[in-house]
Amino acid sequence: MPEKLDAETLQRILDEVPGAPWVVRRDPGTGSSAWLYRSPQLAETYALTEAEMQGSPLDLIQRLPTDEAAALHQRLTAAMATLSPMGWFQRVALPEQQVRWVETRVRFQREESGALLVFGQSFDVTEQKRAENLYREAIDALPAVVFAMTPEGQLPIFNRAAREFVGTSPAVVDGGAERRYGMFRTDGVTPFHHEESPVVRALRGEEAPIVEVIVKNPQR
Repeated sequence: MPEKLDAETLQRILDEVPGAPWVVRRDPGTGSSAWLYRSPQLAETYALTEAEMQGSPLDLIQRLPTDEAAALHQRLTAAMATLSPMGWFQRVALPEQQVRWVETRVRFQREESGALLVFGQSFDVTEQKRAENLYREAIDALPAVVFAMTPEGQLPIFNRAAREFVGTSPAVVDGGAERRYGMFRTDGVTPFHHEESPVVRALRGEEAPIVEVIVKNPQR
């Protein structure tokens, strides 16, 4: 077993680890929250001064646009009720109209008193977001349909050509691709089932044949 760390050593570790770790205690009676610990890097990550960090931890959420803040508060409330880990991305406005992206991951723990401890860590992921946006712009510029499909038929990645081809956002498949996208065999009548898709067959390790499909999506 490693030797126990004294408080000073633990404090130094927390202050130096990548990202910005923090801990908040939420009072079950009043619903108020207070910082138990926050890394010195947290204020810098959110482009705030230490004085601005003295208030409620919930003030960080209130820096979001109203609709985003309300949605995040709702997600947090649900996660706290079940003690389910969660995460989110948040845009932080910087001087000269620049934007920083912050990713936060949290876990919850209920104390015997009923108080809720929130263990979080926030990371500056601006460069990652910029790279993702660049990739998005690149595949959207391609005239060919580009997409990535999971074995369940979900399309987590797709470009503008794919969206125009099916006439709707292909991100979520509800009731099967053949129903959502109006995919048929060449007779235009027989549905082309998701399980027969060359992509799905390839994901199963099978040889993927070349097939022709007719798309009759009323949304196109």
